[in-house]
Amino acid sequence: MGSETIEGLFLDMNMVKEDQSFMGSSSSGRKSPFTEVKSYRFGFSRNLIKFPARTLNVIELGTNIFTVMNKLRLLQISYTHLNGAYNDFPKNLRWLYWRGFPLKSMPNDVPLESLAVLDMRNSCLERLWDGGRVLLLVKFLNLSHSRSLVRTPDFSGLPMLEKLVLKECVNLVEALFERGLISLFLPGSKVPNWYCHKNVGEAISFTVPALPDLKIQGLTVCSVYTIDWKVWTEGIQFYLIIHNEQKNVKLIYSPTCYGLPEAHKEMLWFSHWKFRSQLDTGDTLNVTVLTMTGFNIKEIGIHIMHGEQVDMISDSNSQEMQRDYPYQGTIPAERQGPVDLYCFGHMGIGLNFILPYIP
Repeated sequence: MGSETIEGLFLDMNMVKEDQSFMGSSSSGRKSPFTEVKSYRFGFSRNLIKFPARTLNVIELGTNIFTVMNKLRLLQISYTHLNGAYNDFPKNLRWLYWRGFPLKSMPNDVPLESLAVLDMRNSCLERLWDGGRVLLLVKFLNLSHSRSLVRTPDFSGLPMLEKLVLKECVNLVEALFERGLISLFLPGSKVPNWYCHKNVGEAISFTVPALPDLKIQGLTVCSVYTIDWKVWTEGIQFYLIIHNEQKNVKLIYSPTCYGLPEAHKEMLWFSHWKFRSQLDTGDTLNVTVLTMTGFNIKEIGIHIMHGEQVDMISDSNSQEMQRDYPYQGTIPAERQGPVDLYCFGHMGIGLNFILPYIP
């Protein structure tokens, strides 16, 4: 069975370098100039691909090894540098796992148009790629533990994305962590397609649906905004308000800092809220982004998090704190009739001033 029949391939150069048992030997005891690396084909058959041992010593391979692998759909590479042009790189990959990717960005000539899964954990990436790319089929993107990453891609080019993992991306400059809340500010003009509740403008209302066998553990609010630079002044804030009618609670959050889009451009604000028992099936939520002069909210969307999805986000709150003060370890700051108001982030001009404007 030749290389042209392979549909799945695994290459781990750390394993090869550390385990001398991979080094081939001839029957005469002399070391062979080739090393055998096992690759696995869907359908549980197995092939052996041979690469020069001297190449493995420096953990580098040429892209020409993929020349005849026209049926390759799954590729797993660990701590490997590929030399050469990417014209020979598999063009029909559905799943690419490249742990320890060594470059600062993915070359733009790497064909990724058929991908559904892109896993680049533990990479040296500073940005995923230069400029914008449109990948219509990608549903899962993992950039976790990429400690040099300072910028995420424009998610408007990933319209089918369902799951994003950014765990331990400690230098991601658009990320804001405060009081158990996580915000991301990214360039983009549309709420992602996987958000099940969306509305034009600054407000949305919906009832939390019942999902069998899945426990609600949080939600992410995405809003698309622009800034009118003619009237905007430094220090102006905006406020996210989540009103749970059944729980008589309003959560008010104003980020300590926020992203500034370029003139005539939009920006996305993702705000993640992690709950335990504070959000139930049947609860009616009214979500509003209250803006001051200079901001314009174009669209808002809600994505409800369930079970393991929430595990992507580190939990900075102890269980004891959650029992005493259920909303991110905070006591109510004010009451609005029967409704408790919980405040997070930077209240700026003060809660009393904005209270009349809170719906």
